[in-house]
Amino acid sequence: MRRKAASEYVLIKASYPRSGTTWISQLLGHHYDLGGASVYDRAAKRSTKTKQYHSLSWVRSPLEGRHHLVISTHNEAVPSGARGLPAILVVRDVRDAVVSFAHYTVNFWRSRHPIPVLLRRYATSSRWSRLAEVWLSRGAVVLKYEDLKLNPFEALRAAMEQVLPHLEPVTDAPLPIPFEVAHKRTPSFFRRGIAGAWKDEMPPAIQKICWERHHAMMKKLGYTQ
Repeated sequence: MRRKAASEYVLIKASYPRSGTTWISQLLGHHYDLGGASVYDRAAKRSTKTKQYHSLSWVRSPLEGRHHLVISTHNEAVPSGARGLPAILVVRDVRDAVVSFAHYTVNFWRSRHPIPVLLRRYATSSRWSRLAEVWLSRGAVVLKYEDLKLNPFEALRAAMEQVLPHLEPVTDAPLPIPFEVAHKRTPSFFRRGIAGAWKDEMPPAIQKICWERHHAMMKKLGYTQ
């Protein structure tokens, strides 16, 4: 495969927290040899392939010369220096994302608030819809978590063909470490990994709040009540 200049292969991956971000980064690294850096407001656990910055200008210097690079963010604001770059918006049903984020907040941020309180807090927030609206307005290509669960490689390739059509996958083989193995190793992080878990984890009252707060964007992205 002919390699282009590094700037041609820089990609923004935006998502609400706990939308499969780590998994998709693994898929991008495995199938497309995309290294990664993150631009977040809050400190996050770093992987061996991911470095964390608050400005894209900080990213370009230490990683200059790398041909493939994906910048992950949970922010609405475009990272400094990233305007005009192709972008993928990773979306997951807000109800599943809220449930997963509540557990993550307890397990990794050591929040003292109980899960029901966090569920209500995150469900009430407009952040999920707001982030999606902002990135859609910038022309980001949507990649749904639920589609990835059905066929990870094909769903990812379909999105990549829209944002980086000249970048060919290096393999179509499955990830060497499947979710089941990752779950056994770190069950608090790789918790359930299924679509629709909210149906047995989110109280009806919180489900109602989620729908009232996010129904417009949920419908726009193909989710139903």
